[in-house]
Amino acid sequence: MIRPSELRGALAPLACALLLLTPAAAQDVIGDGFAATSTQVVPAAFSSHATLSTGDLVVFDGFTVDLYDANGVFAVNLATLPGFVFNSFVCVDPGETYAICGESLNGDLFRVALDGTGYTTLCTLPLNYDAAFEDAGHLLVSAVTCTGNCGNDVVRVDVGTGAWSVVANVPGASGPLDVAPNGDVYYATIDNAFPATPGYTSVLRWSAAQVSGGAQLSELDASVVAAGFDGAASLCVEPKFGYVFLAESIFGGTSRVLELDPQGGGVIDVVVESSNWLNQLEIGDRGGNGHFHAYQPDTGTYLRYDNGNLAVVDAARPTGSVVYNGNAVSFHVSGAKPNGAVLVTWGSSGTWNPNETSYTLGFDFQYHTGIPLGQVRRLNWYLPVDANGDATFSYFDLQHLAGTLVFQALVTDEQGGFIGSSSAALN
Repeated sequence: MIRPSELRGALAPLACALLLLTPAAAQDVIGDGFAATSTQVVPAAFSSHATLSTGDLVVFDGFTVDLYDANGVFAVNLATLPGFVFNSFVCVDPGETYAICGESLNGDLFRVALDGTGYTTLCTLPLNYDAAFEDAGHLLVSAVTCTGNCGNDVVRVDVGTGAWSVVANVPGASGPLDVAPNGDVYYATIDNAFPATPGYTSVLRWSAAQVSGGAQLSELDASVVAAGFDGAASLCVEPKFGYVFLAESIFGGTSRVLELDPQGGGVIDVVVESSNWLNQLEIGDRGGNGHFHAYQPDTGTYLRYDNGNLAVVDAARPTGSVVYNGNAVSFHVSGAKPNGAVLVTWGSSGTWNPNETSYTLGFDFQYHTGIPLGQVRRLNWYLPVDANGDATFSYFDLQHLAGTLVFQALVTDEQGGFIGSSSAALN
């Protein structure tokens, strides 16, 4: 997405910056507990795009809206505009039958049918930047609906009629937003200045009750999730545990994707660091029991983002393995939190189920194990994890127990707080 406020009064420096940006010009650095798992060429440079549940892409490049398959191969043209505009966003409806595409040159929002039957102009919201569905019938849009130095609005749009009303007004330029599954709305504030004032950006949250209450809201009504960031290009909410992910992107500097505590606890993890511009965060879901959070299984939600290419980052679960050397046995854990610790647990292989059960035990993650919870046994001490994320528990098997036990580790951070579990390993 190209931010309207950066175009406004700053076309020359922005154009130079864009010309100097080369897609995937540098390697992203992925944080501990995460792993880069795939990358794909963006079908159209500097386009806005959204991913369907099938993996297909809806791409808006400012002139055409096109559908590409999951491999990035062109499938069908969905819409062609009469002239070029500055694309802002693509937002697909929950039923995946149409997309709302925004542009910031004229401020138009287009409703584009995904079956190729055409498009209509839904409404006009000047300097629109981002959007998210509030429910099946309404879209929340970040846009400037007033004239003068009057800040930015969060606008509710009826996707059937195009009628709109202002939900909230916040100082600054148009910023990214998202809606959590419980209806809470998250918004990142943006400085009008270009480049932005360091530390200007805060991530705000209005509750679902506030948003649906009818009164126009301001930043004073919001809870501050986190503050002190140097900008925000994109924002999204992980649906299972509600973690907030922010693309703090900086021209000519180091951009980051950050995981934030939605309850105001600040930054949890740095997921990505890059000299590339990071943008267009999306949460995908493979349908399994994992969620996108450090050291969790990669079977559930994951993060997709634009770094010049389309990149995917998964949670990276620590791996357990057993090695025999005569009667000497070692249970080894790799990929744990560097300089953290592990607590070794085990159970009977006869009652172990490879299809794990997921337990919510009051942590900020789920405990995934195939050992029946009442049969879990553990050591009475923790094993240290080295700087590479490795730990080993060794013992002598004098009772010929090979094949009868299954080992698994609970993983902690440097302060001893539990953060996940390893995969299981049969002895």
